[in-house]
Amino acid sequence: QFGIALEAAGRDEDAEIAYRLTVARDGLTTDHGRRAGNNLGRLLARRGNLPEAVTLYRDLHEHYPDDPRVLRNLAVVLEHLGQIEESVRVRAELDERFPDYERTRLEPSVGP
Repeated sequence: QFGIALEAAGRDEDAEIAYRLTVARDGLTTDHGRRAGNNLGRLLARRGNLPEAVTLYRDLHEHYPDDPRVLRNLAVVLEHLGQIEESVRVRAELDERFPDYERTRLEPSVGP
């Protein structure tokens, strides 16, 4: 994805535009839209826009309930927002539904 290349080059604002354009074009119901939405949520969270990241991850979870990455990212962002009870609930759902999914640790690249 173009957004990933822009983000890797330190061009976060351009990456955000690329992700948003993909989501607007493809919606959250396509694989391209899912990937762009997940990347956009991660970028938003890293840049401190946690409320929008939570909204995006909730929308993604509605469309992709079987994607453990979305649940994990939602839990991480909720924790950074201080919504600990909801984060714990989402992590419990992640652990219950995807017991072999090992990426439940907090990534330092997410959050303020």
